[in-house]
Order: sequence, then C-alpha cells, then structure tokens
Amino acid sequence: MKRITRLILLTTVLAFSQVDSKTDFSEIDSHALRAPAGVEWSFETLGRYLVEPAKNDKERTRAIFRWITQNISYDTKAFFSGELSTSSAGSALKEKKAVCDGYAGLFEQIAKTTGLEVAKISGFSKGYGFVAGGRVDERPNHAWNAVKIDGNWHLL
Repeated sequence: MKRITRLILLTTVLAFSQVDSKTDFSEIDSHALRAPAGVEWSFETLGRYLVEPAKNDKERTRAIFRWITQNISYDTKAFFSGELSTSSAGSALKEKKAVCDGYAGLFEQIAKTTGLEVAKISGFSKGYGFVAGGRVDERPNHAWNAVKIDGNWHLL
C-alpha cells in the first residue's frame, strides 16, 4: 500500500518539477509546511495563509501543492475497498486523507480562493491492477489538475 502512495506522490512531484526545475522553492515550501492548524478549517483561510509570501502564480501553485503533499494521506483503504467516501475536497481537508478525486478537488478549491486559474480533470488511468490488453473502465477512474502559470497550462 505504501508503494501506491509513493507512486502517486512521485508522479505528482515529477509533473510539478517540470514546471521549473531551476526555481528555489525552499522559502515557499518552508512557509507552507509551517501552516498552523488554525488556518486549516476552510479553503479560504488555508489558501490565504499559503500564498501570503508568494510573489507569482508559480509560487502560489507550489505552496498549495506542497501543503497538500505533506498533509493529505492517500486513502488506500478506501481505494482497495471501493468505498470512496473521501473523494470530496471538503472531506480531504477535514479528514486529511483522500483518493485522487479528493486531492484534485482540494487543490482546485484552495487554488480558486487564491486567484489561480485551475481546472479539475477527470479521465482514465491504467494504474494499479491493470493488466496489459485488459479493458479500460467505461467511466473515468482518475482525476488530476491543470493550472495556468505564466499564461501556460501545466498538469499536476
């Protein structure tokens, strides 16, 4: 189960690192990781705190991304049982765990409160349990985000 969590986190980190591998995010990361519990009760208060020192959309995106990757656990129990009650953004914030839809929804909701242009995308994945040549689900089974940074869309 830890392997799945690491794989999802690694995929997200790799996608974000393609935005700009030369930028030093140490200050914005440090700020995001110091978020006090008192700001975590709503998307607005958390977003306001996270982007306070950010100088641009890239840093705003990074602050939200970094807080989520540090504070929200992947809900492997829900994933394997199919009981995906942690799939809403509100549940992800409250329970501090989610599956892909909860992560994507949480990023979208926080980002929107900070003025970022963001979209949650639903689609298909051939991840854990997929066998080559097997059928792909008829309904979307994955979610991720796109965010506009410096006039260009980037996938997270």
